[in-house]
Amino acid sequence: MTAPGGDPRQPPDVGNPAPGAPARILVVEDHPLVRQGIRALLELEGLTVCGEADDCAGAAILLARTRPDLLLLDLSLGEGSALDLVRQLDGSLPVLIYSMHEDWLHVRQALLAGADAYVTKRESSGILLAAVRTLLAGGLYTSPRASRAMDDLDPAMDLEALERFSPQELTIFRLLGSGLGASTVAERLELSRKTVETYCGRMQIKMNLPGMRELRILALAFIRRAGA
Repeated sequence: MTAPGGDPRQPPDVGNPAPGAPARILVVEDHPLVRQGIRALLELEGLTVCGEADDCAGAAILLARTRPDLLLLDLSLGEGSALDLVRQLDGSLPVLIYSMHEDWLHVRQALLAGADAYVTKRESSGILLAAVRTLLAGGLYTSPRASRAMDDLDPAMDLEALERFSPQELTIFRLLGSGLGASTVAERLELSRKTVETYCGRMQIKMNLPGMRELRILALAFIRRAGA
């Protein structure tokens, strides 16, 4: 976690920004090069990056100490749940999700959690800036790729059940949908096969499915439909 001035683990309390000061944005992203690129882009537009964090714990500290006008948040962080962080904010701050995920489930989960904007990382820098400006003006924004992902919603799928998947369950579900078996999924995630089977059992209960075969079929349909 980094922040302007002082020990990055204990960023200073900046107080209230002066009237008319540039908008202050907190960037939460676990890849340093991506963070640097976002900072450069925002600062070229006259905006202020008031802090940077690489996980949810660091973000929580900086949110309290720097009081940003907008949170720019990656979904896939090494530690903690980005969606839980969004839920905890409960609409107190505009949240822009900036993610590599382009499937409808990730977009829908983020918006339902309370995010105000969703931009995928394959969009142009202009689209990211448009999202930032829209949120700072009090609006909502969904990028073109995210909007197309939402158009791929399959009404036959139990969306509410999918949204109850934990991050690990969702990861396993997506890997099953890419054609991997339970043993290969276990190796990929460095888990035991029994642990993966336990997660699969939980997903079957949430989806009201009779067995593993049906879960795999649904996962394959999800990947094919979402284009993830």
